[in-house]
Amino acid sequence: MRRVNIDGLRNLCDALARQAVETGSTVRLLVVGSAAELGTRGAASLPVTEAAPCQPESPYGWTKWEATRLALAQPVGGPLAVVVARPFNLVGPGLPEALSLGRFARQIADVLRGRIEALRCGPLDARRDYVDVRDAADAYVRLGLLGRAGEIYNVCAGRSYQLRDLLQQMIHHARGPVQVLSNPARRHAGDLADIYGSYAKLHCETGWEPRIPIEESLADLVDEAMREPVPAAETGLD
Repeated sequence: MRRVNIDGLRNLCDALARQAVETGSTVRLLVVGSAAELGTRGAASLPVTEAAPCQPESPYGWTKWEATRLALAQPVGGPLAVVVARPFNLVGPGLPEALSLGRFARQIADVLRGRIEALRCGPLDARRDYVDVRDAADAYVRLGLLGRAGEIYNVCAGRSYQLRDLLQQMIHHARGPVQVLSNPARRHAGDLADIYGSYAKLHCETGWEPRIPIEESLADLVDEAMREPVPAAETGLD
């Protein structure tokens, strides 16, 4: 993880800076961080702004914070103009199963196909800030063009949603009975009850704001999971 998130970025910055010097032009670089950099301390005051202190509590969050610090260490006015985007939770088509809503979508599809009996998950009372991946991509483009070097910008919805409500919306859209087995014992130490950010800085400087409603994001996520073909071994076809 360190090799990719920190060493990989350092090598990229060095290579781009050399290219900028050789060509006599400034190279712009957008580095995508993560709200995991914040930790409990950074999320203590809501909404979370870019000025919140970072004290990451996971290896992933720590490496992303180190990468952000590396990005911000690039001298403003130098050959490399680095802007940092800090996305909160993403949602929408293409979400991997390593993330909770992507995992929910896959399990909903599996239940309705008869591959598993129930959707199994951890506690569902936490609230999180979810922004559609397509809105996030739009934010990245704008930041690449308009973001100020040496600055961090939150990419978020500016509000939080309870996981339980989002899961129920996904099941309702799938139009089928899905049993949910939630295990409260799977709660992790340090889990936050609620976190959401402010995108005021991003909006002020680029005009960006989230446009895709959460209902559309969830529907597209479920629809994609339901469209994935069942492996031939499970259909009896060669």
